Amino acid sequence: MTPPQGMSARQRAMELMSCVGSMIANLGDLPVPIVTRSQMIALI
Repeated sequence: MTPPQGMSARQRAMELMSCVGSMIANLGDLPVPIVTRSQMIALI
């Protein structure tokens, strides 16, 4: 039971992005959309 790597990687990135976004939202230091976007680009 191994899903296509592209899908799993994409899902993982989505989860990571939302996790980071919520963390930053809790901190309230930086705007979430910009940070998550830059984080996603850095990850990929």
